[in-house]
Amino acid sequence: MRGLRNLFLLVVSLFVAAVAPLIGRDNVNAVTLKIDQAEVATQWFDLQLTLVRTTPGFSPPVASRVLAYTGIVLYESIVPGMPEYQSLAGQLNGLDPLPQPSSGSDYHWAAVANSALATLIRRLYVHTADENKAAIEALYERFADEFAATLDPDVLARSGNAGPGRGGRDLHLVPDRWRPRRGDQ
Repeated sequence: MRGLRNLFLLVVSLFVAAVAPLIGRDNVNAVTLKIDQAEVATQWFDLQLTLVRTTPGFSPPVASRVLAYTGIVLYESIVPGMPEYQSLAGQLNGLDPLPQPSSGSDYHWAAVANSALATLIRRLYVHTADENKAAIEALYERFADEFAATLDPDVLARSGNAGPGRGGRDLHLVPDRWRPRRGDQ
């Protein structure tokens, strides 16, 4: 489990390093990330560490791979909001160019991340216990409700967290666009 903790810390550190340069900068086409929005990533990875420990079949190699996929999905879902960074599309086997944000439209990148992580984690832990599935939905809803209370509904809809069943914007669909296979890593 120590290796999982180190991998988790590495992924969160990379996320914070990617987000830090955006603090205090204006981006004409996007609502930029703020460091307090890193809570979305840390809360999802904290939950995922619990899921790895309590879901049958998640041996250390499987858990490492799943955490790596999650980090990649998180990065790919928010990289359009970080103009200094580039997508990993074309650099990872099977990862084709992904949907890009509409020019001139605002997005809330923490909401995009919440939707992308929820989508992926639901699929990765299909066979987990019902209480774990409830925890996944509760975390998603907690952030989605928080965003809904403060964000413009159009921004929220574009960011993938609006309406019945939430979801909507293609930016959160990274898990649908990339299905790495064994041997692709």
